[in-house]
Amino acid sequence: YVRLFLKGKNKEVLDSLKAKMEQLSQELRFEEAAVVRDQYQALRRTSESQSVSGDLMIDMDVVAIASVPGTACVHVLFIRRGRIIGTRSYFPKVEKDDTEKATLEAFLSQFYLNENHVSMTPAEIIIDRELEDKDSLLEGIKLFAKREVKLLVNVKAERARYLRLA
Repeated sequence: YVRLFLKGKNKEVLDSLKAKMEQLSQELRFEEAAVVRDQYQALRRTSESQSVSGDLMIDMDVVAIASVPGTACVHVLFIRRGRIIGTRSYFPKVEKDDTEKATLEAFLSQFYLNENHVSMTPAEIIIDRELEDKDSLLEGIKLFAKREVKLLVNVKAERARYLRLA
């Protein structure tokens, strides 16, 4: 259930839990049904509290960077099937003379060209600035993920609102 939920498939998880709860009730296993009911209600509350996009029902990560000399923060907003499922801030090691472009490019390489993240690579990665070697990075991500991935900059409308959140 957790993997499906993190992939944004909340409806499938809720439907499955509801069916399991009803089956347990029919079998007169009320204590187990109550546990499943509580899980169902908690998941439904969590799903309702997530932000929902208007038209974009795709998987995307929105990545932005801010820095001062010697310190950087890369913030990632994770959106799956149109729902914001989480955010996370990363603080990569930087030297005083590192540029934000170089730091962001290094972060993206380490983050998306990593065995632990390959299954969660979204269809779109939105970044807040151009990169020096965007095309090579994108090709590497596509090869690693074994599917089509877009790396977008200078976005408009709904994607730009997500970028402001990140």
